[in-house]
Amino acid sequence: MKINIVSDVDGAPLPGVECTLNSSSFNRTVVTNSAGIALFRGVKPGCYYQFKATLPGFEIYIRDGVMVSIGQTITFDVRLKLANQ
Repeated sequence: MKINIVSDVDGAPLPGVECTLNSSSFNRTVVTNSAGIALFRGVKPGCYYQFKATLPGFEIYIRDGVMVSIGQTITFDVRLKLANQ
């Protein structure tokens, strides 16, 4: 599973975003690289997952119901919003 993390202000990649993918039988956390990409390997198919992205200064992003099927590659973009100061 590939997740692209970008800011919503100018579309620039956000490195260092902590990304968590979990279900009842799977829990993994990775950090986005300098291109703002988080890669999750070994994701078990046939499960619904919750995806969460956090970075200080930005609102927490949560996406429920991410489904992975056998042989499927999932890519989605996440735009983090600046936290209210």
